[in-house]
Amino acid sequence: MSKQKERYVVWIHVKPYVKKYLLNNFRVWDKQWSELVNLSGDRELNTFICGRLAKPRHRYDKRIDAQVTGKVRIAFEISATQFYRYGWALSLTDEHELCRALEIRCETLCKTFLSSTYMYIGNLNECIRLFYKTFNMTEEDWSIDAIRKMWQRDKLLPKININSLNFVKSTQFILAQMSNNGTITEKGKKNYEKNLI
Repeated sequence: MSKQKERYVVWIHVKPYVKKYLLNNFRVWDKQWSELVNLSGDRELNTFICGRLAKPRHRYDKRIDAQVTGKVRIAFEISATQFYRYGWALSLTDEHELCRALEIRCETLCKTFLSSTYMYIGNLNECIRLFYKTFNMTEEDWSIDAIRKMWQRDKLLPKININSLNFVKSTQFILAQMSNNGTITEKGKKNYEKNLI
């Protein structure tokens, strides 16, 4: 009989598209935990969680309390030392700050992908459908209307039609650049490249 590894987690409320992003990039495969995320590979996020467990901030807890509802929960794995020394919960202020940082990453990923595909396709609806397919998302995770509003507000590039270039190769290049910049992980890049072909 094999002994199961003990897991120590922090539960955090996030938006559905952030949860999908985390599962694609940082999922830990475990029989007991179907949706467990380990951020030890991302120094910035791991330092943020460990630092906030050690020194929580409660400045905006009263304002944020109502904003937490309507989101999904996900488990972040932490070490046993962190669990016993600092605890297993972030303050609402810190949780909101972490969620906002993750939302900015997802929005950057979406805007970069949409801008690059819009140059080839020229139709925003098709670009969004391709985004859903490539990054394993559905309309329940991130609505088309929300993406369209974000696109209209923060459009990065004007409409340019570049049909002569190879679309798949250039998208792979963009994913490689995002992986090098730390927007997505190498594991996430491989998952996303499977969906391109």
